[in-house]
Amino acid sequence: MSLESGLLRSWPDGGPKELWKTSAIGNGYCSPIIVDDTIYVTGDIEDELMVFALKPDGNIKWRTPNGFSWTQSFPGSRASCNYSNGKLYNVNAFGRLLCLSAADGKPIWSVRLLEKYQSRGEAWGIIEMVVIDDNAVYASINGAKGLVVALDKDTGEEIWSTDNSTEDDYTYSSPILATVNGRRQVISCGNKNAYGVDVKTGKLLWSFPHVYRGRMVAPMPTFADGALFVTNSKPGDESVTYRLDFKDGKVKKGWQESLGTSTCGGIVVHKGVAYGSRPRKGTGFIGIDAKSGELLFNKEDIKESSVIFGDDRIYCQASKGTIYLLESGKNDFVVRGELSIGNVKDFWAHPVIAGGKLYLRYGNTLYCHDIRRN
Repeated sequence: MSLESGLLRSWPDGGPKELWKTSAIGNGYCSPIIVDDTIYVTGDIEDELMVFALKPDGNIKWRTPNGFSWTQSFPGSRASCNYSNGKLYNVNAFGRLLCLSAADGKPIWSVRLLEKYQSRGEAWGIIEMVVIDDNAVYASINGAKGLVVALDKDTGEEIWSTDNSTEDDYTYSSPILATVNGRRQVISCGNKNAYGVDVKTGKLLWSFPHVYRGRMVAPMPTFADGALFVTNSKPGDESVTYRLDFKDGKVKKGWQESLGTSTCGGIVVHKGVAYGSRPRKGTGFIGIDAKSGELLFNKEDIKESSVIFGDDRIYCQASKGTIYLLESGKNDFVVRGELSIGNVKDFWAHPVIAGGKLYLRYGNTLYCHDIRRN
């Protein structure tokens, strides 16, 4: 969900103007983050994962290695970076969490999360982006010696770790931070449960079993209007999104719907409507009533896509290379523009809006398009 305004209401033929593109960032699926006038992104170059800082024109400011590249199934970089108070944080595909100076890329500390907390990782590598709050960086590593861990963001020293009483193993979802009934929580998923942990103490506050227990959770959960939305998949990409409600100290499941995929971004909720893609074997980009689960819209010709929302428009990125600008009408989606990067596959890096620009990443190329209104 982007909070930016002043963005194009519709796109010209061929899409918004391309400002620049660069193919110097190495191969990967990582989306960029933008802080002030610097773009941070990762990519695999030969046998190393590189963390890059780019200038506003896409030229490289600095680059720093973070361990080995991922050369197994679907090779390329995984997790996006996160930023706090002049420091950058990135987890590589093998679970090495690196903290480095955002100004010059100098390493500050690192922790090997898989080894320290005895997590088995996953077949396609570690994809988690850590989250940061006050003085701590949080990782939901789902290991035998820690379900969730909090580390001092300046030193990497452990503040607390949560006992893995739920017996969850690692899956691909990243944690989020949310305040539920007045209590700040780290909310994340293992392969068996969704759960919430107190940010101050590490105490497990609640857990709820997935629809497909022991299976994949790839998109991060979404918290909106006091409810949590979790996407859970099993082999064949039979995915469901289910709603959890928090009331009277209990967690209860509301609706579940064939919504979300194991490869692309999850869902967004805006003004009571949840938007997202049907699973890969399904058809359509849909909008459903976030409270009741009732189907409101279905655009059947858009398949397997990531979604972000900005300035009253939906940015829907299909995995085969087309980005659609959609407006949600009374009974359907209205297409307000299209942009294609070519006939590709596995266009999975999430689109990003920052400073009136749309950033798209495919393989070793990062694109920057101007989406500002005049």
